[in-house]
Amino acid sequence: MKKILSAVIAVMLIAGATVTAYAKESDSIQSGRTGGVILDKSAPNVSYPSQAASGSSNLPEYYSSVDKGYVTPVKDQKTQNTCIFFSATAAMESSLLRNGYGEYDLSEEYANYWASKRKDGTGWQRDRVNIGAFPYAGYGYLSTGGVVLESDLPYMSRTEQFFEDIEYKEPLFYAGGIKLLSPPCANPDEFKAAIMECGGVSGSFAYYTDNYNSATKSYYCGDTHTDAELASGGHAVLFVGWDDNYPRTNFRQGAQPKNNGAWLIKNSWGSTMSYIWVSYEDNYVGSDLFGNNYGINGIIENHSCNELLKVDSYGTIYDTRFTNGDGSPVKDAVFINVFDFNSIMPSVRSVEFSTSNVGADYTIYYIPTQNGIPDSNEKNWKELASGVTSYAGTHNIPVTYKVKDSQGAIGVRISSNDDMPASLGSCESVIDPSQGYLFKPAVKGDRSYVKIGSYSMNLTDFYLSSGDEFGADLTIRAVMNVQIGDVNKDGSVDISDATHIQNYLVGNVQFSQEYQEISDVNGDGSINVGDATEIQKYIAGVISSFKATFQNH
Repeated sequence: MKKILSAVIAVMLIAGATVTAYAKESDSIQSGRTGGVILDKSAPNVSYPSQAASGSSNLPEYYSSVDKGYVTPVKDQKTQNTCIFFSATAAMESSLLRNGYGEYDLSEEYANYWASKRKDGTGWQRDRVNIGAFPYAGYGYLSTGGVVLESDLPYMSRTEQFFEDIEYKEPLFYAGGIKLLSPPCANPDEFKAAIMECGGVSGSFAYYTDNYNSATKSYYCGDTHTDAELASGGHAVLFVGWDDNYPRTNFRQGAQPKNNGAWLIKNSWGSTMSYIWVSYEDNYVGSDLFGNNYGINGIIENHSCNELLKVDSYGTIYDTRFTNGDGSPVKDAVFINVFDFNSIMPSVRSVEFSTSNVGADYTIYYIPTQNGIPDSNEKNWKELASGVTSYAGTHNIPVTYKVKDSQGAIGVRISSNDDMPASLGSCESVIDPSQGYLFKPAVKGDRSYVKIGSYSMNLTDFYLSSGDEFGADLTIRAVMNVQIGDVNKDGSVDISDATHIQNYLVGNVQFSQEYQEISDVNGDGSINVGDATEIQKYIAGVISSFKATFQNH
């Protein structure tokens, strides 16, 4: 969510400089089957890649993810205002196909419940049937809640009031990478490249019946609408292709665009308007008035050998960023989350973080803690990975590190290389000036920290001291694994693991698919007697590590 810099919520003296944190207020109106997207009236704060950098010369004039087999069957949201969740799950289904995981029918109803008010009063303050949602609720569910099957909770099959009332299902996948995109009119090549990379892009447009040509299944809105009209017409869909030569004459007579070209979108109204061609020149197609457009460019597979550690309960909603006392941006900051580690799954496989900075340098650290507080002495930090952010959104970075502590911290340094302040995604409250809270976070309070120069602060304490009643948690996650070689998953590699492999080879025990990575210690692609021998060598001290390493999913 984008922040308005004039809405100051806190001022604090840090290392001789005044540091200011910001939040925003949001407008919302909703009604009917369309209007499922709550308007986001804040000013943009994402530094998108330039059009010249998007590689337009390599993009075809026509492309369809439907033709490529990356699109699942069209579904029907019926009369509920749930298009955000149909768009989100469609994006995930296409990403799974694009990344070779196969076809899945994911539950929109589970996402709808997840993004509703909880029994303790936290969460999105929305009715599951009549009130729409921000796109942040959609991709927050994908990255934080995790997806389950349609058969686990069929659409419109429950009447319980709260998410806690339905049977919990272990997620199959999480979105490990989420690429945020500028409106297609601002950077069409970037949008096209993301469709090809991700299988589809979740976005919105404003639908009004008079603008639709049923004969050609085409749509063009060249009119300007009020906020109330946009709020009632906003509809989330999945962009799955384009045609630069789509004839302008296919659109409604008397109100046609000036040029050829249209986006192919997958709808969620069943056989009624299942696919629609929307003109490149449409006034509101993919507009940031409807929040972020995004594609899923990374998948985290959830299985018994993986554990996703997170502090934020609902995903990224804002960016946390700061300015100095003279108004200049703080361009270098370390954002930190403290985690409790599981001795059975001690290996950090990847680190996920969210930032709006593009072209920024990042460095990921393991940071020891003392009494639950991150060690501020950077000499004691262990660097795990570094690189440059190529897009705004969520990044899942492979690392290899075995944690020996029961508690520790993961830190992400963001160093901006443009005029943008260093930022990291955070989960914090959303307020509407006329309706009050739209979202109340479930903040842990003692887990997120920020270090600027030599000064470190507890993020929630910083917010609470400024009058914010909830505080905020940062979007930094750690994907943990069982240690390679710990075949029986008891927290250590010992002779029982070699015995476990031998029992598997003679048929006494069965291994599920996820056992391949932790059991194939010699990395030859199969589980055999050589793996048992490698474990015995490791126990005897003949070798200090295994040849195999975890593959990042």
